[in-house]
Amino acid sequence: MSSRFHPASLSLVCVITLGSAASCSSRTSSVRPVEVAVAPLPEWSPANLPGTNASEAHLENLHALTAGESARDVAWSADGEMLVYASRRPPYPCEQVFSISANARAAGQLAVPAEPRLLSSGRGWAGSPSAFPGDGRILFAANESARPDCEARLEEPAIVASADLYTAEANGSGLRRLTRTARLGGLASLSRSGRIVVSSFRGDSLNLATIASLTAISADDPPMSALTTAPGRDGSARFSDDGERIVYASRRRDGGTTGARHETLPGGREIRMVRPDGREDQAVTANGAMNGAPSFFPGRTDRILFSSNLADPRGRNFDLWAVSSDGTDLERITYHPAHDGSASFSPDGRRLAFTSSRRAGRPEDRDIYVADWKP
Repeated sequence: MSSRFHPASLSLVCVITLGSAASCSSRTSSVRPVEVAVAPLPEWSPANLPGTNASEAHLENLHALTAGESARDVAWSADGEMLVYASRRPPYPCEQVFSISANARAAGQLAVPAEPRLLSSGRGWAGSPSAFPGDGRILFAANESARPDCEARLEEPAIVASADLYTAEANGSGLRRLTRTARLGGLASLSRSGRIVVSSFRGDSLNLATIASLTAISADDPPMSALTTAPGRDGSARFSDDGERIVYASRRRDGGTTGARHETLPGGREIRMVRPDGREDQAVTANGAMNGAPSFFPGRTDRILFSSNLADPRGRNFDLWAVSSDGTDLERITYHPAHDGSASFSPDGRRLAFTSSRRAGRPEDRDIYVADWKP
């Protein structure tokens, strides 16, 4: 059986090994960002002080970096000085990728936050940023032709099903388009070894696959090797620091029956783990809740951080949880009645950034919080 998938039906989460600088440069092109001013963040006020809970024992010096955002997909720059994230904020109708200083706070008090910097072009949709290892570049996915009325990419998979990969400096300069297939989908993630994981659809299922190189992925019909094939949706994949494991969220259909691409699947979304070559694909959770945004603890493959509504299965109170890779030692990290999700450890493992609506003025608000991590 051939391992090549026809691009018209391709929709996979893919692992890509970056080629040499010369190979990459031959495939990249400069992109001019839309000349639109980024709307300022709302002013700080005493009423906006971040909420916390005495039970959040792992979090110290918790503080908010933004106000009035709809942030998700938060990640650190390689030097730990910047945070990159996706957000739908004026004047952009769809999510775009931004960066902000991770230190935009005066000692012991809230400070006026630094202005976010636009990294994507401002056209269409962009999201899922992650840092290149060892330099200031940021990788992200974008669909610049996405219709202008998109509001929630998770509910509209077509928005990200035709995305390409882009890179930019964390300071907002040097925007470049890396691929021109328009078939790779959104949800890009980069390992410290230089591999990329990208999500998109194959037929009406979202699966994992590998692509040999950046040169191959830029071709019209890149050869791919499937890692997972179960009907459903596999996404939000992240590498371990050593690149030997991938953790991801999976919502699979029973009985092998596929349905419409945009249907709402019954049941929960579980956390799974797999090797980059497809071996040892195993379940981590089986709790029936909506679990997502998983990532490994720094330097480990046996401990996973994720967001879940496990404590409120009929509601939208998502919290951060930790679990061992074999599904044992489940621990609740946050206890606030608001939505906590999309967490990321700093490169040195000393700080944790996550999105939260714990002081939101609107139901859709998700601000970025940073805390010192206490083991």
